[in-house]
Amino acid sequence: MLQARDSYIAGRPWGICDRCGFKYRHDTLRKEWSGALVCSADYDPPPRDMYPPRLTVEGAPIPDARPDPTVVPFGFIIDEYGLPITDENLAGIEDAP
Repeated sequence: MLQARDSYIAGRPWGICDRCGFKYRHDTLRKEWSGALVCSADYDPPPRDMYPPRLTVEGAPIPDARPDPTVVPFGFIIDEYGLPITDENLAGIEDAP
């Protein structure tokens, strides 16, 4: 048995598309990003520049990371014990002639 387009179906009310004004079943209308209820033919997806870009992490941090002991920072001199020589340590050393 065929039903007419405007016939009553329990639980499926009619709705009007906010853009074109035609009558559709309310459950087929979609809510747009602008808040309008529109039919599937009039639906516009949200613009991409409306949302912030997705940022990705470049690398996960290493837990309890330590610096490499063999790499000497720029401008430091290391003595035979692996300690940096500073101006305070050089105060007791006399320059050789």
